[in-house]
Amino acid sequence: MSLFAVLAPKRLALRLLLVIGLATGSILIGMVWLHYRASRDLLITQARAEALKQVHAAAASLDATIGRVAALPRSLAAYQEAVGPEPSADLIPFLAKLLAAAPREEVFGCYIAFDAKTWTDPLAMRWVDRKSWPHAATIGYDFHDAAQDWYNGPKASRVLHVTEPFFDAGGSDVTMVSVTHPILDREGRYIGTAGADMSLDGIHTLTARLHLRAEGEETSDIEDHAFLVSRGGRLIAHPDASLLVSRERAEAAHVSALPAGQQILAAPTGSAVLPATAGDATHHARDEHMLFWAQAPVTGWKVALSVPTRVILAPVRQLAIESALIGAAGLLGMLVVVALAARRVVRPLRQLRQAARQIESGRHDQFNYLAPLASGRDELAELAGGFLHMATEIRQREARLAEWNQNLEHTVAERTAALAATEAQARKLALVASRTHNGVLITGPDGRIEWVNDGFTRITGYTAEDAVGRHPDSFLMGPDTAPETLAEKNRARAEKRGFQIEILNYHKSGRRVWIAADAQPVFDDSGAVVHYIVVQTDITKRKQSEAELHLARDAAEEANRTKSAFLANMSHELRTPMNAIIGYSEMLMEEAEDTGHEDAIPDLKKIHSAGKHLLGLINDVLDLSKIEAGKMTLYLEDAPLPALVDEVASTIRPLVAKNNNTLVLETAPDLGLSHADVTKVRQTLFNLLSNAAKFTHDGRITLTVARTSRDSRDWIDFRVSDTGIGMTEAQLGKLFQAFVQADDSTTRKYGGTGLGLAISRRFCQLMGGDITVTSAPGQGTVFTASIPARVSETGSTATGSAGILPASEKSAPPASSDRGTGVPPVDGEASRLAASSADAAESATGPVILAVDDDPTVLELLSRNLVREGYAVRTAATGREALALARELRPRLITLDVMMPSLDGWSVLTALKAAPATRDIPVVMLSMVDDKPLGFALGAADYLNKPIDRTRLLDVLARHAPRDAERLALVIDDLPDNRAMLRHALEREGWTVAEATDGHTGLAEVAAQKPALILLDLMMPGMDGFAFLRALRATPRNHDIPVVVVTAKELTPEDRDQLHAAVQNIVQIGTLTPESLLAEIHAKITAASPMP
Repeated sequence: MSLFAVLAPKRLALRLLLVIGLATGSILIGMVWLHYRASRDLLITQARAEALKQVHAAAASLDATIGRVAALPRSLAAYQEAVGPEPSADLIPFLAKLLAAAPREEVFGCYIAFDAKTWTDPLAMRWVDRKSWPHAATIGYDFHDAAQDWYNGPKASRVLHVTEPFFDAGGSDVTMVSVTHPILDREGRYIGTAGADMSLDGIHTLTARLHLRAEGEETSDIEDHAFLVSRGGRLIAHPDASLLVSRERAEAAHVSALPAGQQILAAPTGSAVLPATAGDATHHARDEHMLFWAQAPVTGWKVALSVPTRVILAPVRQLAIESALIGAAGLLGMLVVVALAARRVVRPLRQLRQAARQIESGRHDQFNYLAPLASGRDELAELAGGFLHMATEIRQREARLAEWNQNLEHTVAERTAALAATEAQARKLALVASRTHNGVLITGPDGRIEWVNDGFTRITGYTAEDAVGRHPDSFLMGPDTAPETLAEKNRARAEKRGFQIEILNYHKSGRRVWIAADAQPVFDDSGAVVHYIVVQTDITKRKQSEAELHLARDAAEEANRTKSAFLANMSHELRTPMNAIIGYSEMLMEEAEDTGHEDAIPDLKKIHSAGKHLLGLINDVLDLSKIEAGKMTLYLEDAPLPALVDEVASTIRPLVAKNNNTLVLETAPDLGLSHADVTKVRQTLFNLLSNAAKFTHDGRITLTVARTSRDSRDWIDFRVSDTGIGMTEAQLGKLFQAFVQADDSTTRKYGGTGLGLAISRRFCQLMGGDITVTSAPGQGTVFTASIPARVSETGSTATGSAGILPASEKSAPPASSDRGTGVPPVDGEASRLAASSADAAESATGPVILAVDDDPTVLELLSRNLVREGYAVRTAATGREALALARELRPRLITLDVMMPSLDGWSVLTALKAAPATRDIPVVMLSMVDDKPLGFALGAADYLNKPIDRTRLLDVLARHAPRDAERLALVIDDLPDNRAMLRHALEREGWTVAEATDGHTGLAEVAAQKPALILLDLMMPGMDGFAFLRALRATPRNHDIPVVVVTAKELTPEDRDQLHAAVQNIVQIGTLTPESLLAEIHAKITAASPMP
């Protein structure tokens, strides 16, 4: 119980009086105190301002007095400067005249002291004072002495100087100061000092009159006092004369000995509070004072005024007394008013207390005396009205309670019957839970089992007696139960939430049982978990099925990998004979033209056309297989769309014109660049345009290209429309299915495999786009291929996946590998052709080309084409042979097959670029597969796909081994036919050809004679093309040798990733004729630096 509760009066009126009185008194006291403090602070501020104003005025008056006296030495200095360095005869009369004119109470004497004269010289100092006037006075000391401040002060400062106070015991017996001024000649040389002695009596009078004025009146000199401090800190004037210089005291007291003296010295102007001190034997008691001071600007003297604080605050104390009296009177009046109000308030409360006692005794209707009180409008009236309403409500409630009591027995009977029904329902639910097929258990909040059904026993083997009271983790879990599953269960229990888990349990017999558990918490009214209801489902069979599915999926993936490997090998095995068929047919057509056997040319053209057609089918099937297996790789690069469209149009125009059709181009002016796989975009356009040309006769085919914006991205739309036969809805439904055409009649009439559109659509989907088609019978067809203007490098919408490589991506080359089985045997005719080509190469005088390929047919074709172009061709069938010939011959260029046994083309290329002797030889890679990034990564100068296009080959030779310089090409291939073909093509172009059968031989050829170009097969025995490239580029001398990879190997994405590390440039060739190969070689050698 608080002290207030104990001491407070018991009656409400007295309590109100006490509380309001205390509150009012506190407020009045606080207001008086705040008023006093505010007045006190204001008065102190005003006093400080007034005091500082007066000391500043006194300082100014002091400077004025000193200034009047300083006029005398200034006049003397001016006089002597006009006379010269020597005293004049009328100097003493002049001094006497000036002294007589000066006020007697201010000036005691005036003088001039000459620096050039000794003090004993009568003319050294001319002096007149009040005592000697009008005659001269004499001195008896050396004024040149450093102790004489009146002389040396202005001499050192060259300005007006005021000395410290001193007592003139031999003259006037007064305290004075000397005001002196230097005398200088016209050149600024010091002549002497002019001065006047000033009495301090006037200064004492000035400080004695200085008092603080408050409200128009001055304080008495007893209450406050002023004093004067010199520039050196000595007292000049002070009420205590014992502190000043006198006959008995040679030096005045220092101001630092006074209270706040250090503060006076430290600041030119300021104020300080001097606390009160108690008296002792040597000092008088002192009240608190306030000290104010200001510095005179001219003399540097400080005027200080000390005023007792009680004097300043006297008006405030009087104001506080008056305020307290007014507050007390107000408080007394307030208490009287409160007492009257409290009495009036308490009277109705007493009436309400009486009414409450009546209700307590059971009388609810005798409250007439409250009616007048309830008729009012104040709070007490509202309280009385509420009290009457409460009494009425209590009377009515008691009546209702009596009625309810009569109905209570009937209600209890009804509730008892409902409870019995509920218990029956609960028994049914318990029966369902106990008989359900799934396991059901109820646990407490700690997880211990409280009840289980028969399903739990069937699943786990544990009866209710075995399980109740135990935690499931203690007997159902085993060593293989996943810890993360248990952690999830424990985390859900800690968070008071339900959980669904699949967990491995163990049957009582020890066998493994997979359980799907669904646990839900049961909460009480306070939100605390009281039970968990867990339903268990046996999913062991499902888990076994999932395991079997995983095994089946792994088997399917392994089969898919086997299929991919098979396709990679088939790529090589199918394209290798096609290389020979196409190459030899081209070569035979050339020879037939040269020998005049024109009747054989149509048949040869049919062979060549059939081979090209078959190669196209093979490429389509392999491309579709790679797409379906997710092995298709995108090579993304920037390409100008107008140039790409023009190139496609130029290529396709002959095919369009074949059926008397017209090709129309409609391109938007803002096409700009496209970041995509240019090769696949070009192939898609070729397929769409060729398809339109096939089904249109005497009509028009339109290619429309536009850049649009959709879904916050830029898109490129290629729209190919024709006026051909059109299609039905049924035909459109199966248009993009592989190996399916519109119908059988279409296949019979127009031919084709039905792969072109399927592959084109897959290409667009790989790049994140698609192809759509609209058509109607007899109204033509419109195909629209849409791809993003900037193809993303993160994926596509096509089924499966695709590797996406920027054109600049690089990685390490693969290890050498054997070609494997299925290499066509070299028959006698092929060997003979290779030998004849070699002989022709030996006799050639053009630049030497080394052709490297394990296929004699390829070598034969290359040799014939190159010799015809004026090159000397040497061939190599293996990577090692190619390396050896490259070191030996130093050819101008090497054509290198990628796929060679033992040492493939990549190894040969690496070896060529690693060896200093062969590093600078251009190497052109010849391959069955498109892996130009790898070839350039390893240092290849160019990359051609087999079958070799003779035109591209010649272009490569022209660029890398022009005929205006030595043109030695090194062909590295383990197949004599391949070497012979390459030699033939190169020698026809004037090349000197060197051959190597593997990478080692090729490196040797490069070391012997640096070629202008290397044609390299990748798959060779011993050192394959991969190893050859690594060895070649390891030598700085061979860095600039163009290498063209010639290979039939279908490389996996892993092979590509390894080979990209050393790629420097890429030329996408595709299916080439020997002419294309030679054109590519010509272009590469032309671009290469001249051989030394």
